[in-house]
Amino acid sequence: MALLEKHSILEILNDQDLSSEEVDQLLDKVFGLTFEEGSSDLEHSYPGLDTRALLTSYRDYYSMMETLSPQPGTHFFEPGAGYFRAFFLFSILYPEVKYTGIEQVESRVLSAKLAARSLHLPSNGVRSGDALEMQDDFDFMFLYLPSTPLTQKLIQRAKKRIGTSIIAIESHGDLIPLLEGQRNSLKLSEIVESESPRHRDGIFVYQVTSFEKDYADELLEVSDDKTKCFLIEEESEQFLIPTKDSWFSIQDNHLTTAYPIMEIKIQNIIDILTPDEDLIPWHHLRFSNEPDSKVRKIITKPEPMIEFVLRGRVPLKELQV
Repeated sequence: MALLEKHSILEILNDQDLSSEEVDQLLDKVFGLTFEEGSSDLEHSYPGLDTRALLTSYRDYYSMMETLSPQPGTHFFEPGAGYFRAFFLFSILYPEVKYTGIEQVESRVLSAKLAARSLHLPSNGVRSGDALEMQDDFDFMFLYLPSTPLTQKLIQRAKKRIGTSIIAIESHGDLIPLLEGQRNSLKLSEIVESESPRHRDGIFVYQVTSFEKDYADELLEVSDDKTKCFLIEEESEQFLIPTKDSWFSIQDNHLTTAYPIMEIKIQNIIDILTPDEDLIPWHHLRFSNEPDSKVRKIITKPEPMIEFVLRGRVPLKELQV
């Protein structure tokens, strides 16, 4: 098939009379990609928007690969691969590069495998499931995901090898700030112009330069710990909030806690600690499903108090567990 030859694909990509959307539509047709109704977590945030408007454009994939200049045998990893546009493009333009894409929406994976089979392309790199289960080493990881604990775990995977590149396109407005906040271990090496309008224009390329921990790594560790608390100071008051299931977007330097659900300025976090023994029973009541006993805050200064969801604040000395 003539259109599947490398020079034909490059001709389409470089045709300045075609818009990025027209290039995408044409290459989707060439590769035989179909788009069904099933949606990913990313798309749930944009109801009513055409699925294809959220996909990375072929020109952006091409730009990032031309910038990276990957050597034969290097491995490109794409968690949240969508409809696997990168797989098809790389199979023609960069067959010497190993590609692995993982997508949670099973129907998309099956559709991509069928399209690959009709084009006689090997589809070993087209996978379904949990991206964290991919154990192979990789040289490049492309992220087009919101800032979540899953995203940080993927970043931690990349940070196991110095020299690994993380390529990022903003999706929700919080991914680039998450990466920017990890300057202990990551260095921004380049910003490449992007075709598709996003929350922040550009394709950001970071390199792993150190194994030193960043704040995001430490927060991810304590977010699994039900015994720890953040000690927060706001004006003349100090209080404890559980670290459990908390996450933070470095965007605007705010932390989002789960017990209770609230936003806190990172600059107001004094410490991460285990509550004093006399406060531990009240700490456990934060996770209660009983409205009458559920605790919202544990105030330590100026006076020890327990703030209940329904009863409000009660001095600790007036309470019995």
